Amino acid sequence: MALTSGQAKTRINRIIKGYGARRNLLGRRLTGGKLYEAWILAEVLDSLRIHESLAPAFVGSNMLTLKSSPGPINASYPHFVLMKGSVKEFEVWTDVEFIGQTFTLNPSAPALMPGHYHELDIVVVPAGVTGRPHHDQVAIGVECKNTSFQKHMVRAALGVRRELSMYVGPSSTPFTMWPSATVEAFPPSVLLVYSTDSKILNYSASGDVFSIDFRHNTI
Repeated sequence: MALTSGQAKTRINRIIKGYGARRNLLGRRLTGGKLYEAWILAEVLDSLRIHESLAPAFVGSNMLTLKSSPGPINASYPHFVLMKGSVKEFEVWTDVEFIGQTFTLNPSAPALMPGHYHELDIVVVPAGVTGRPHHDQVAIGVECKNTSFQKHMVRAALGVRRELSMYVGPSSTPFTMWPSATVEAFPPSVLLVYSTDSKILNYSASGDVFSIDFRHNTI
């Protein structure tokens, strides 16, 4: 049975607090879409802990809630680091724009323009990355769709994949199991697209070709 918004918030905050947060990080006026992003964030943190032995740890900030508008990495917002023993391996951020290949592969581009960068709902990047990550600094990119899943969303995911990497043979990711040990892409980023609509699974086979992992997950 589906959870109410209040029940979902309670569960998300319980998971996040388990990783060191000392307060609720979800704003009171949270849209359904942002609540779903937080739900998937909790799943990503749990999955990396369970399957990759990466221990999430909360990093506090001056802000009271998770970042919820697109832009560069902003250290004034709370986020999570992923620890392997005593070493900070990765950082996890919400609503971050990355710089795509249309900029980095174009030596004649005079300046960074809005068409050169694209938002991801959740990103996992190597520890210490600042500003807008470049396409080769994104270890995991996540898109969250709390709505009916339609074909234009597949086209958008294909565009994001091309901005992240080229289609090549199998390449090893930084992960041993979750989300994937290999992808048909280089740089070897993992691209996950979640939706509350089970119709997303109709596109799994085409997504596999370019290593776009379409997943059905409900609150």
